[in-house]
Amino acid sequence: MKPVRYEDVKHELNRRKFAAKYTKVVGTLWIKNEHIQNPLAIADALLMRFPNGVIRGFTALSLRGYSLLEEQWVPEISVVKKNSSLIVHCGNVILRKTPEVFLVKGRRCVSESRALLDELPKMHIEQQVALVDYLVRQEEELYYRLKQVEELQEVIDLVNPMAESRPESMLRVRLVRTGVLGFEPQMPVGCESGTRYVDLGNPRLRIALEYQGAVHFENAEKRSQDSARVNELRAAGWVVIEVTWPDLRDQARWGRFLKELRRQISRAEDARKVRRIVF
Repeated sequence: MKPVRYEDVKHELNRRKFAAKYTKVVGTLWIKNEHIQNPLAIADALLMRFPNGVIRGFTALSLRGYSLLEEQWVPEISVVKKNSSLIVHCGNVILRKTPEVFLVKGRRCVSESRALLDELPKMHIEQQVALVDYLVRQEEELYYRLKQVEELQEVIDLVNPMAESRPESMLRVRLVRTGVLGFEPQMPVGCESGTRYVDLGNPRLRIALEYQGAVHFENAEKRSQDSARVNELRAAGWVVIEVTWPDLRDQARWGRFLKELRRQISRAEDARKVRRIVF
């Protein structure tokens, strides 16, 4: 995975074979084609060319051992100055003042909060919260470190590490920002077979929101299990509303979902008033 120059291997390969086996990253530095999808391999080549560079963004988080929701990203390092004529073929080199630098696995990189500040402005607030939910679920202490960063407060105020998927996080954030409150992730519900956990639940109104991903529709066994689970929740007195990715993505479908949810909330509130009068 180590970056090489042609001079390092010219005793083994001629230039044509070398160019077929390796991909140029920057300057005279190349990496094997099999490593071109590895962001850290690209970052290593950039750092070899810019020894005082600092790994930023998603690559810094990956270097620190975090799994990321994003499957692909452009490896990025920052430098104080660079030759404007130098062509970077893979990755990105940006000009920035030197940030606080940490040595992680022998590489210079930014803090977790700085890495997030590099990436979050490129994302919608729902995606921002989904990412941070996912990160703090991996390391609980990260939440408390991020709470100390003023620039991240809007996101941190919406974070809940109990969410188990990106769509669940996005749904929760969208509801809060729409003014629909009281729904918490992974809410326990006592059912006949034991405790079930709903994706988002309002225990006061006994309304559950269940996200159904593609596997629900593509796998007959999973669909059967989900149906049995929903039936148990309804038997326990809960209203269950299913949500799909198209509901989140399409504005018209989202509007219909929100209308139905508000109708169920209104019915549940009316039922609570009746029970209070009776008892």
